[in-house]
Amino acid sequence: MLAVMILAAVGTASLKLVIMAQKTLAETSEREGLLNEAEAVEAGVVVGELGESGTSGDITWTTAAKETEMFGRDFGKLRFGASADQAPDAGRLSWRELTIRDKKGRELTLYIAAKEEENAGN
Repeated sequence: MLAVMILAAVGTASLKLVIMAQKTLAETSEREGLLNEAEAVEAGVVVGELGESGTSGDITWTTAAKETEMFGRDFGKLRFGASADQAPDAGRLSWRELTIRDKKGRELTLYIAAKEEENAGN
């Protein structure tokens, strides 16, 4: 009787492990599929074949221009009463965020270089 109980416990545990492994494999496959779609959309946006936003099959994408000041006016300085207009201008860094969503609500954001005309103004 004890042997049957141990065998049942081991069988139940092994079935749970198999089910967990199958779920993990399915989730990983879905993530890999979304990543592959994201890379294809990124390539299309970069070369200009796809628009800045759109829909293809189960995914949608949008791009947004982003910019930040490199190092900032206060980077590495103690400001003992100096006004902001006395600080030298810092450079600016520009990029685009490509956000891809699928119908299940999963989202992936890729960062791509800003277009040349955006960089030329900085």
